Amino acid sequence: MDPAILNLPAIFDPIINYLADTLPPPLYAFTLKLLSHCLVLISALFNLLASLLSRSPLDWDAQTVLPPLIALLAAYWTLVSIYRTTTWVVRTGFWFMKWGIILSALAAGTGWYLGTAQAQDGGLMNTSLVSYISNIALDMMNGRTSGPLGDDGTRHTRSRNTRPKPWESFNRHQEWQYSEDQAKTNENSDLETLMNSLIGVAGRAFGSDSWWMALKGGADGVGSQTGQDTEGSAGGRGSGGTSSKSRSR
Repeated sequence: MDPAILNLPAIFDPIINYLADTLPPPLYAFTLKLLSHCLVLISALFNLLASLLSRSPLDWDAQTVLPPLIALLAAYWTLVSIYRTTTWVVRTGFWFMKWGIILSALAAGTGWYLGTAQAQDGGLMNTSLVSYISNIALDMMNGRTSGPLGDDGTRHTRSRNTRPKPWESFNRHQEWQYSEDQAKTNENSDLETLMNSLIGVAGRAFGSDSWWMALKGGADGVGSQTGQDTEGSAGGRGSGGTSSKSRSR
């Protein structure tokens, strides 16, 4: 940029030549614009003070005060706009740099952790808890349910008998009740096996610590207690049905 276009005084020629030799072109152009706006602000302030001091306060009028005042305000707001724009660009650049470094560090740490775990445990992604649950969900949505331990075979669909009518025989009602109790027992057993499998997969993924073993033991106790309660209720109904049948005979 030619300094003559900005109407800079000749006294600044040595400084301008030095800046042109040392600064890159974009920074040199920005420095020239900033210097020109600063000179405009100083000259507007000088003209305003000169017009006010050269006359008596009684002789001040709008034609004398307004032109230098408007020039002063315009130069001031131009410098403020340049300052705000420059600081915003610098802050935005530092913000992108900071979060870029943070996200890059997180991605590198995650990749290193997964790679180390896969090398040590024989493939973490193949036995992860999220992968296991996602496979179960996909099988359920596709209309089939895989085995609780991840077998390839699918379980056969249990065909439940329909509820007998009230006028059917007592033996028919008893058989239907027994089949329902047996189905509930199988469901509880499958749920217990599934919970144990999930806890085992989580333990392999995060490390076999003592608290994982305690959690697995608690799940085993709850599942066994549920199975015993279900079997006891089924046995009670069966004995009650047998005694009622013997009394009816």
